[in-house]
Amino acid sequence: MAVDSFATTWVFISVWAVAAATVDFSRVVFIINSQPNSHHAAVAEDTATRIRASMAASGVEEPHHVYSAAHEDFLPLHGAWTYFPLIEAVARELADVADWFVFLEESTDVNLDELSGILSSHSPDDDVFVGHALADLDSVIQHHYAPPGEVKFPQTDAGFVLSRAVVERVREEFESMTKSQSSKFPKDFSIDPAYELARMLGHLFNGDGVRAVTIKNDTRLCLDVDAGCAVHPREKPECKLEEIADLASSTLFAVKTCKKFHEERLTVVGETWANAALNVKFFSEEADPKYGTIVLPGVRNTERGHCGKTLAIIKYFNNHASEEGWKWLVIADDDTILSVKRYVEMLACYDPSENIALGQRYGFRIASGRFGYDYPTGGGGMVFSAPLVKKIVDSGHCECTRDDAPDDMHLGSCLTHLGVSLTHSPRFHQARPEDYHPKVLQVQKPVSFHKFWNTDPRKIYRKWFYDSDTELAALKASRALHSHTEL
Repeated sequence: MAVDSFATTWVFISVWAVAAATVDFSRVVFIINSQPNSHHAAVAEDTATRIRASMAASGVEEPHHVYSAAHEDFLPLHGAWTYFPLIEAVARELADVADWFVFLEESTDVNLDELSGILSSHSPDDDVFVGHALADLDSVIQHHYAPPGEVKFPQTDAGFVLSRAVVERVREEFESMTKSQSSKFPKDFSIDPAYELARMLGHLFNGDGVRAVTIKNDTRLCLDVDAGCAVHPREKPECKLEEIADLASSTLFAVKTCKKFHEERLTVVGETWANAALNVKFFSEEADPKYGTIVLPGVRNTERGHCGKTLAIIKYFNNHASEEGWKWLVIADDDTILSVKRYVEMLACYDPSENIALGQRYGFRIASGRFGYDYPTGGGGMVFSAPLVKKIVDSGHCECTRDDAPDDMHLGSCLTHLGVSLTHSPRFHQARPEDYHPKVLQVQKPVSFHKFWNTDPRKIYRKWFYDSDTELAALKASRALHSHTEL
């Protein structure tokens, strides 16, 4: 009995001590995911302003280490979005004055009291990685078909936390990697930075008798706004939307296809999202009156890559944009399922007079922070403003090396050469809905998915996009009826 009483008392004192611990928020660094684009930069700065105001109201002494423009605050910083160069930079500059590093998305709210409860239960001298932990439910392409549950990774909309100890050790490994190209970092493709960070942390310290760093799940890093949340995503401000019909009329949806997929894929597109697209054209190597396919000069079909076909579409848009009043070019695959209305609403956030390339960002040899380039992976759709299309065509530097070169990677290299930053949106999806954890899709309001393989694209459209597109579909049908009546 005495032993049991002693044990109970010891636990009680330990819990009380943890609860009584305080966190010095002047030694907490908040790093907000940001991009050079003016829309995203403004959203991130609003988040930073909220956090600074909360810290000031809580009596936290300056300096407040809140960074809303990581691409500017830690220059030079190539490939910061993969986390590895960013962690190295913040460790180099701030590890001496910080205990904790909190990584946030651009539209996130923070409750300092609740966050203090999380941080005070850990030591910054220990290997601490805290987040809203997820694990794949199946083997999926974007995670290189790793076994389900092999790697737990953070849902970044809820933020995640790294201790000073972890940040320092990542910095050491990063510096080693830049000399030896360590296999612990992605060598070629960066696809899902949160997953790849978690995978690297799990492998980084798993050797020489040192334990791996795995994520500790804490549901106070929330995806919904509930009592007790330390971090949670907030609703992004709606962008000023002109008459929906006007913006839809100024957007061309260009679909890449080929003869062998006309019947199989264009039938699906024609029965789903094409009904809501006021301007949609199908580009193939063969004219097909059933689907109205367009054959562009010099375009041949290739089994892969499709660079020649994509660049021909870009030139077609450039030749006709002024007379047609097109401001935006959306290039989609013939097995892309999307919402026209959601696309158009998203484009309302951007200035079509700027050089804008928008899509789901992948990276090629970017994680070292020294080489490589970003590119818009094509399956979920690639978007280009009319001025950027003209810049691509007029530059003379973006001609395809081969017709079957990977079009999205070629365009990424071209944009890098032109000094144009790719704008990323997590609303584009290169794979099917079932390839993503439901909590990843929960807060994104997807605009697209990709692949008809082993799934039912019509069901995907009905579940995710049909309701959004009804207004534009009705408008298109009305215009077609009116045009037919006039004839």
